[in-house]
Amino acid sequence: MKHRIVHLALFVAMMLIGTHLVIAAVSEFDDPELTELLGEFEDSEEDFERDIGISGFFDMEFNKLDTSNSTLNPLISDEGTFSNSHLNIYFDSQVSPRFRFFSEVRLLNQPSTLFTEENLADRFQGSLSIERAWVDWNYRNQLNIRVGKFLTPYGIWNVEHGGPILISTRTPLLLRKQLFPESVAGVQVYGKIFPANFQLSYYAWIGNGKGPSAALQDANEDKAIGGRIAIRLPLRQKIELGISAYRGDVSQAEFIPTQDLMGRIGQVFDAEVETPSVMSDGNDMSKMDNMDGMNGMDNMNQTDMSDMNQMDKTNGMIDTDMPKMDKTDGMNNMDMPDMPQMDDMDDMNQMDDMDDMNQMDMSNMNQMDGMDMSGMSPILMERFMSRGFTARGEPLDGYTDQAIGLDLSLELSHFEIQGEVVINSVDPFGNTVPKFREISGYGQVAYGIWTSAGKVTPFVRAGFSDPNDKLDLEIGELRIVTFGLNYKPTTGVVLKTEFHLHRFENDARNFPMFANSLSVAF
Repeated sequence: MKHRIVHLALFVAMMLIGTHLVIAAVSEFDDPELTELLGEFEDSEEDFERDIGISGFFDMEFNKLDTSNSTLNPLISDEGTFSNSHLNIYFDSQVSPRFRFFSEVRLLNQPSTLFTEENLADRFQGSLSIERAWVDWNYRNQLNIRVGKFLTPYGIWNVEHGGPILISTRTPLLLRKQLFPESVAGVQVYGKIFPANFQLSYYAWIGNGKGPSAALQDANEDKAIGGRIAIRLPLRQKIELGISAYRGDVSQAEFIPTQDLMGRIGQVFDAEVETPSVMSDGNDMSKMDNMDGMNGMDNMNQTDMSDMNQMDKTNGMIDTDMPKMDKTDGMNNMDMPDMPQMDDMDDMNQMDDMDDMNQMDMSNMNQMDGMDMSGMSPILMERFMSRGFTARGEPLDGYTDQAIGLDLSLELSHFEIQGEVVINSVDPFGNTVPKFREISGYGQVAYGIWTSAGKVTPFVRAGFSDPNDKLDLEIGELRIVTFGLNYKPTTGVVLKTEFHLHRFENDARNFPMFANSLSVAF
C-alpha cells in the first residue's frame, strides 16, 4: 500500500510539472490564434460570478423509549424527551466554471456516539463539527475529482443525506453500525458513463482510516481505500443496483466505554446472568441449581456462579443464590483449590470480601489494557474483555476491515423499495483474537400517496445486525422492525412518526421506541 501511495504522489507531481512546462512553452510561442483563445479564457474567468449559496436544514424530535422491562435499562433511559437534534448549514460556491466548493457544518445536540450504536448512552452531549468540506474539479460527466472531507460513497442511505429528504427520523441500523466509515478525508474520483443506453456510475477513493480524529490525523500509515459501482437500468421505472467495497486498518477499538459506562454494562450482564454463556463455541457455563453438581470444579473460571447466594462483596458481582447452603453435609470433599474449607457455615465469613480474585483464577482480569476494571462485573470481563473483545464484539486491539456491500432500489408505480447489506471480514492484528465476520442490513418498502394536502408515505423497514459471528449476546446484536409515516405538506417541510421494536437474541433486552420529528429545509 505504501508503494502505491508513493507512486500516486509521483504521478500527480509529474503531471503538474509537465503541465507547467507545456504552458510555459506555449506562452513563448507566438501564435495569434492561440493568444486570442487564451485571452478569451482569461476574460471568461474574470467575468465569472462567484456567488455563495447558504442553505441547510433543521430537525426537532420527540423520542420515547420504554426500557422499564428491559435489562438494557441501565444503558438506555426511558424518559420521553424533546430534542433540537440537528442544525446543519451548507455553504456552496461555484468558484470557477470547473471548480466548486461545498461545506456542511453540523451543530448537534443529541446523544453521543461514544459507545452504544443506539446513541442513547450520553444523550446530553452535543457537538460542533465539519460534516463535509470539499473542492470538486469538474472536467466532464465521465471524470471528476473531489478533494477534502466527503461522505463515503457506498450504498443508498449514506449519500442521501439530510433530514428533509430521509423518509424516517431514525436511520437504519446498518448506518449506525458504520461498517463502512461514514465519511472520509482524502481524494475521490467519480463520474458517469452511458454505455448501451443505461447509466453506469463509479466512485474510487483513498483517505484516512477510521479513528477518533480521522479528518485531522490518520491513526496509522496505511490509507483506507474504497469504491462503488452502480448501474441504473434503461427502464421506465427506476431500478438501480450497486456494489461497494472498502478496506482499512483500525488502530484500536472504536467504542471503548468510559468507566461509568463499564459499570452500567456490568449491571446489564448481572441482570442477565441466568442466560447461558455468550460464547458460541460450545463453552457451556452450566447453571448450579444445587450443590450436588459442584464436585470437580477444578476451574472456577468456567463456572456460572449465577446461583451462589450472598457473595455480596465481590467487586461488582451479583448477589447469587445458593439454595442448598442451609446444610453443609458432604461439602468437605469438594475439589475447590484455594477456597476456604467450609466445615460449617461460620467459615462462610471468609467469603464476605473477595477482593483477592486470585482465588478464582481471575488475577489478570482487574486491569485490561490499562483500564480500571475493578468496578465491573466479573461476568462481563469473563465473557468479553478477557477474550480480547469489547462488549459490542469489537477487538480491543487493532484490526483490518474488509467490507463489501450490495444495494438495490426500485421505484414501481407508487412503491419505493430498497435494501442494503454489508458483510465485513474483520482480521485482528496478531493471533490472540480469531478472525470473524460482521454483518448488517435492512429492507424497506414505502408507498407514496399524493393528495391535495401534500404527499403521505407509509413505510415498513426490517433491519438486523450481528457485530461478531463468533460471539452471542454482545451489545448491538439485534433486529429492529419499524413502522412509520412520512408526511410532506409542502416542499421543504416534513413530518415523521414511527414505531420501532427492538428485538435481541436475549428477549429480556427487548424494548419498543416511538420517534417523531419535524424537518425543515431552508
